[in-house]
Amino acid sequence: MFCSFLGGGGGRLLHICIICNVLVLQQLESVLLLITTVLLVSACTMYVVFWHCRAAKAELERVSAEESSAREERNKFERNLTMVQHDVKETQRKLEMEVEQRQKVETQLNEVETQLQAEVSARQAALGNSQQSVEKVQQIEKQVWCVL
Repeated sequence: MFCSFLGGGGGRLLHICIICNVLVLQQLESVLLLITTVLLVSACTMYVVFWHCRAAKAELERVSAEESSAREERNKFERNLTMVQHDVKETQRKLEMEVEQRQKVETQLNEVETQLQAEVSARQAALGNSQQSVEKVQQIEKQVWCVL
């Protein structure tokens, strides 16, 4: 009936339409295959991006943990440095006090040494006078013995 409506040449036109439809369907299949391929590549890319994101997140967490550990170590070293600086200041203060005390003791020692030298000189002078007195007494005794 359709062929009769086309006036006898409709079989050919139908055949051309079918061929055109087949070609369109083949092109649609190619497009569909291309779209499927693009979707598959996109899915693979998304999968790779997902795993890279997971790896990056894990690396970020590791680096953050290392940074936190390094920060704690730095704080510990800073506390230790502060304590050492305090100890150095305290030791320096003690050494300055000791130097001052030694200077005082040295001054006192010099004074005592000067007094001792003065005392030794005085005793030597007194001993010299005493020796002279003994010699005079001995001379007088000799004279007295000679006279007797």
